[in-house]
This record gives sequence, C-alpha cells and structure tokens, in this order.
Amino acid sequence: ATRSSDDAWVLKAFSLLRQPEQALAVTSQLLDRWSTDHLLSPERFVDVEQCVSKLWSVCDEQDRNALAISKLRAMLEKDSSGFNQSQLLLLSSLARDNSQKKPAAADSDDAQSPLDPAHSELTKLLGRVTDRIVALMQRDQLSEEEQMTFVNLLGSGLASPEDELKMATAFLQTDKSLQVRRSTIEALRRLSSEAAGQMLIAQWPDLNAALRTSAGATLLTRHQWTTALVDALEAGSITAGQLDLATLQQLSTYRDRGLRSRYVELFGQPTERSKVVADYLARMPAPVETPQAEKLFAE
Repeated sequence: ATRSSDDAWVLKAFSLLRQPEQALAVTSQLLDRWSTDHLLSPERFVDVEQCVSKLWSVCDEQDRNALAISKLRAMLEKDSSGFNQSQLLLLSSLARDNSQKKPAAADSDDAQSPLDPAHSELTKLLGRVTDRIVALMQRDQLSEEEQMTFVNLLGSGLASPEDELKMATAFLQTDKSLQVRRSTIEALRRLSSEAAGQMLIAQWPDLNAALRTSAGATLLTRHQWTTALVDALEAGSITAGQLDLATLQQLSTYRDRGLRSRYVELFGQPTERSKVVADYLARMPAPVETPQAEKLFAE
C-alpha cells in the first residue's frame, strides 16, 4: 500500500478487498502514506478518498473506531494551522460511513449505544475537531480542498446539530468561494433542525442571485423551513423579486393549503404564461399599412 498507492489500478484493486483484517491494514497504510509531505492533486485525492471510504466500510467497527480515535488524538495533539491529507481522508471516511449507517440505525435494535465508551470518546474528539475547523475557517486558514471536505461532514451525524450549525454558518461567510457556499447550502438539505433554515434566511442579504436560487430550493425541502420563508416574505425581509421563478411557482402550488393561501394572499395567483402572452397580443395595436412598407414587402 505504501509503495503502490500512486497507481490508480492498485487503488481499484484495494477497493475490492472484503476481508476486514486486510482492509484495516491497507487503510492504516494509506492514511500513513498521505500524512507525510506527499501531496495529492484534487483528482487523485478523490480517487484515494473513494478507496479509503470503501475499505473503511469493510473494516470491523471496533477496529476502525480504535484506529479513528488514535488518529484523532494525534491530530488534536499537534498545534497545526490546518489538516493534512491523511486527516482529511479519515474525516471524509467517517462522514460517509456514518451517513450510510444513519437510516439503518433508526430501524435497528443493534444500533450502537451512546453509552459505548468508544462511541463516547469518538464523539468528544470529533467535537474538538469541529471547534478547530470553525476557528480556522473564521481565521481564513483552511484551503479550498479542506473546506470542501468539511462541507461533507454536514448532515453526516459526526458532529452535534449545534456544531454542524456553527460550521455551516462559517462556510457561508462572504469571504468563502462561491463553490464552498453553494455546496454548503446544498448540504443543509441533509439537516433537519429548524435553526438551520432560520440561519439560511438570516444569510439571505449576503447571497447573490445564484446562491439564492439554491437557497430557495433548500428551504422548500422542509415544511418548517418553507414556513419560515413565507414568514420572511410577509415580514418583508425577503421580497418576491429576490426569489427565482421556480421557487415562486412551487410556493404558489405548495402542498400545504395554509402556506399556499398565505403566499397567494401576498402576491396573488400567478397567471399561466400562455394567458399572459395572449393578453399582451390582444392589447397590441393593429399594424398600420403604408405604401413604403408594401413596397419593401413586395421586393
């Protein structure tokens, strides 16, 4: 793994491992490999990230928790200004794995107990990592690659709802790139707290037209967020002119009759496009016939 992890085909072969012990050994070696000064291009990082995530899901849960705790402790012991690629790979794998387990855990009696010592330790360590991420974001000391990796943590369940909200707020600040901000708005759709929708609405004045389109689509994914959007329209903190046509159309036909009625009361029922065109043509004056126009038409 240490010698050959630069080879795309070797990574594909690693991804096919199905023995937990082998998967754990290769995962550990890959993480050690990229904790050095070796740097991955963005494209290669994605390849290695996919490989490590697949291996992580194969590893025995107790073994991978022990590996994660060991790596996170080492990460927090270093007074670093950022995160190396090994740490990004680890956090990404934890996020992906936890996101996949969340739906199954809700219906399973075998879900990991919050009282499990390893689970509790992992939760505490991840809380400290979140604090570091937010602090570095506020000081603008994270690379674009690091920021995009941490956006993927939103909604994974690795951080508490409060910590996720802190991260999302930091990612949406105007000094962050358009890509990071748009990805954050889309990642909010994986959250469910009312506070997340309120936070997005509070950021509205600092969003450009493209980001507002994405934000409108996000707010419509949760009934409580849609309610907050209609509240903001009624209060005037958001105007109809700041919403894209798709969002306006969905509000006018929203499944909740109460919210739909409140919107229609504010702005009226939108007229179909065909009716607007027909009304416009009916109001147009009839064309005036002139000798010069007839001559030009004949030519």
